[in-house]
Amino acid sequence: MARRRYAVALMIPAPASIEIDALRRALGDRQLGRIGPHVTIVPPINLHDDALAEAMVVTERAAASVSPFEVTFGPVETFSEDSATRFLRVDPWEPVTALYRGCWTGPFDRPQKRPFHPHVTVDIGGSPTDGPDPAVGLLAGFTTTTPIGRVTLLEHDEAARRWDSYAHYPLTG
Repeated sequence: MARRRYAVALMIPAPASIEIDALRRALGDRQLGRIGPHVTIVPPINLHDDALAEAMVVTERAAASVSPFEVTFGPVETFSEDSATRFLRVDPWEPVTALYRGCWTGPFDRPQKRPFHPHVTVDIGGSPTDGPDPAVGLLAGFTTTTPIGRVTLLEHDEAARRWDSYAHYPLTG
């Protein structure tokens, strides 16, 4: 039985995605070009082919429980002074957290490694880990706002080393 890698995310639409990708490029994000700007709802997980249909139903139900919403991303933050990950704050958290709770069942149910913290990663590994990150201060004024109207099931293309959209589900709650 084949097994493939999937994730669930809020893919950020243009023009906000263009602004965020410019920020990612400036910060040297290694994931640029492998996945568009997004908020992870379900982190990457391996699923057998026979679990995909149930994963799609779970994602669709979660999407149907949340109404479209407007979200502001920014400014740039880090998880702590010793974290090398830079991210954009997400506001509001409530609809994103509702999607997370709705998806964390069935084939996506697994032990959580850390508490859910909605964010948009803009750089992994570029932040200094020996004190305050100067980028946080320099980018303190960066924010962008956009409507979110769907959640996306992503599939990892191993050969191309990138994430592609597999299915989109409109937020209809």
